[in-house]
Amino acid sequence: MEGITFDAEITYQGSSYTCRANAGLGGIFSLEFLKPANLEGLKLRFDGTDFVVEFMGLTYQPNLEQTAFADTVRMLKNIMASLAAGNRSEPQGTDGAIIEDKLGTTDYKFYLDAAGMPLRLEVPSADLTVDFLNVTLAS
Repeated sequence: MEGITFDAEITYQGSSYTCRANAGLGGIFSLEFLKPANLEGLKLRFDGTDFVVEFMGLTYQPNLEQTAFADTVRMLKNIMASLAAGNRSEPQGTDGAIIEDKLGTTDYKFYLDAAGMPLRLEVPSADLTVDFLNVTLAS
């Protein structure tokens, strides 16, 4: 699949999660939980319209607007799709860049390294941080 792949260390409201993610050029964002053990194998997929959750052989398609993290899912999808398409910000000096923006009612800070690749996402209002590891552009 073309796009950007990465591992994510997520801290959300005091809990920690490890995930593997892919943002494809076609606008599909997928996330699979690796840790904690009770969520291992949980998969989330968002294509811009449909939001699908898969776990232990069950599939559920909730209304994204009725989930607590609708803005966050959209934010991650949009940022990763933009990066996958090569729309990386010009780094500010050798330390990279910080993008401060808002999606809907949600403010966020997005940190990029000197090459313009993602390092960290902070969403203070959601008590959410995402550290990006093993980031690669897939072809």
